[in-house]
Amino acid sequence: MRPLRYGVAALVVCACIPCARRACADAGTGNTQPEEPPRITIWAEPGNPTPASVDMLDIAAPPSDTARLLQRLPGAAVQGNGPISGLVSYRGLSGHRVRVEVDGMAPVSGGPNRMDPPLHYLPPGLLDRLELQRGIAPVSAGAGAPGGVILARSLGSRFAEGPDRELHGHADLTTSSADRGLRGHGRLAASTPRLRAHASFSRERGRDRDFDGGEVRPTRYERTSFGLGGGVRLGVHELELDARQLRTGESGTPALPLDVRFFDSKLLRLGYVGEIGDLRLRARLSGSDVDHRMDGSLRPGPSSPADARLADARGRGRGWGVDARLAAAGGELRLGADGQREEHDMRVRNPNVAAFFVDSFEDVTHHRAGAYAEWAGELGARVRVEAGVRYDRVVTDADDAALAAMLPAPAQGLAAAFNASARRRTDDNLDWALRVELMVHDRITLLLGGARKTRSPAYIERYAWIPIEATAGLADGNNHVGDPDLEPEVSHELELGVTWSGPVLRLAPRLFWREVDDYIQGVPVDATVGVVDSPVEMVSALNGDPTPLRFANVDARIIGADVSWSARLTADLRLEGVLGVARGRRRDVRDDLYRISPLSGMAALIWESERWKLELEGVFADAQRRVSVTNGEQRSSGHTLLNLRASWRPARGLTLGVALHNALDRRYREHLAGFARFEGRDVARGERLPGEGRSLIVHLRQSF
Repeated sequence: MRPLRYGVAALVVCACIPCARRACADAGTGNTQPEEPPRITIWAEPGNPTPASVDMLDIAAPPSDTARLLQRLPGAAVQGNGPISGLVSYRGLSGHRVRVEVDGMAPVSGGPNRMDPPLHYLPPGLLDRLELQRGIAPVSAGAGAPGGVILARSLGSRFAEGPDRELHGHADLTTSSADRGLRGHGRLAASTPRLRAHASFSRERGRDRDFDGGEVRPTRYERTSFGLGGGVRLGVHELELDARQLRTGESGTPALPLDVRFFDSKLLRLGYVGEIGDLRLRARLSGSDVDHRMDGSLRPGPSSPADARLADARGRGRGWGVDARLAAAGGELRLGADGQREEHDMRVRNPNVAAFFVDSFEDVTHHRAGAYAEWAGELGARVRVEAGVRYDRVVTDADDAALAAMLPAPAQGLAAAFNASARRRTDDNLDWALRVELMVHDRITLLLGGARKTRSPAYIERYAWIPIEATAGLADGNNHVGDPDLEPEVSHELELGVTWSGPVLRLAPRLFWREVDDYIQGVPVDATVGVVDSPVEMVSALNGDPTPLRFANVDARIIGADVSWSARLTADLRLEGVLGVARGRRRDVRDDLYRISPLSGMAALIWESERWKLELEGVFADAQRRVSVTNGEQRSSGHTLLNLRASWRPARGLTLGVALHNALDRRYREHLAGFARFEGRDVARGERLPGEGRSLIVHLRQSF
């Protein structure tokens, strides 16, 4: 627990901050009142903001990856596969188990390793708000989400509040020293009471990331996005249309077998909000088209030209949803239906051998349609209930595999066996969720929740027929094969919590217990591990891994706790923080689950006046000794980091921010970080990737 002691001790240094209070207050006086800055608020519960909120100060020191903003939430963490490819983890679950929506849609990933997770499509400078349903998410929030639901909203336009036309927007520029990054964003919006329109632009670029000891290669990145949108209001009816095009250039993912050469992505959403009598209606249509190429051009080339690889992948998604709400039984009844259709393809090639190809995924489809009913309301003056049930039907399928005739017989046999198998599967999934809040005192609220959540296998888990490292970003260094006969995961969860809100202190701890039947993870291909005596092992050995894994159904248990807290010390000075821990184990054998974040948290001392904000933040993580033997996971050491931030608003709408992250330039490795896939100059092959070194971040923002 040494990192915890260091983190607490670091906060004692903050005692010097109030000494600057008078000088900062004097600098903030004047006749001009600054414009209230836009805020990013991360919600822990509906209508109840967590003390660990991300506001304008954090925009003054934004990361390159939007997912990093979620680390200030209790129970949340990020799997850092690349500088703009972070996968969200919540309470021990990650990847496809966490539902992430951007502006009401779930973008389809362009490749099998999720180098473009959903938050990749919303750069931090264009972000308006992140919302996380802490704990058990309601069934109306989406299907297949045992790991929670995160909603990201972009900055767009709003209808004018008065009779006159309005023009508003912002422009910002950020530089960061650790990656020599330069990131710029801009937005312009115009509106009347009935019409609104907006346009946005973003351009980001960074080099390989520094750490105390050298550079992590390749971690360069390049991303450009354009957006257009608008809406029309006709009485109580509103229509909106948003379109975004994003181009990601060469970007490193050192924990994965290849890097991003490009993503060409198009996102489109059409929405409706209105009322018919007492009925409130919402409807949406969305689509995402992603073309993707990955190769090894950012890292040292293979020893032989015959080993060079590149992959072209494609993802297509179409989503829809209808939601109706009306008053019923003293509360609100929500009835809805939604669905998603996905199509995926990938071909692996050798740029030096024209005849070489492997169609790893050919016209793989994942179609879902479902409906739900949910009621939320109060039973008496002190009890609030939210209860719902939903049903989803998921149909998956894949076309025949194909590969070059020059490939060896074991690979040909795997393709033939896959093509001879029945691959169409239909899952009937039933979910329910119940949440009860009991106010036992004016300052104390008890929470009790329970749920059953079902997740159908991802297309990679069912249809990966050849052993390559295509694992939806798992990044455990193992080649995997899928199984069309996988059953859906069924998670049963209980949650118990209390919220105490006093005049000075607010405390919100939660305990959770999750039993997962048919949990999907990699297991050895056969009982003779290390003996290459099957076609899967023979092909995998040629691909660099003689001990491949196959996706299989196992039984698992995840238990843990998290807490958010805040303390108001004076009118201008406050403490706030989060703490979280999860323990994941298999119930069928003695082993831990892979990539479970250790005990970790943050605490910050914040002083804020009208124009100034100063923050000293301590971030810590304990050592993780409970690791997955099956996945060959390595243990990790704990660490403590110190971050300093300051922001100043000298004029209306103008904000200048400066931050020093990892101020002590500690060398550390996050447990959820991946492992280097090649022998680099400063990081050895198979070594856990080090975190970012000391970084000076300067940010300038003008809004109007």
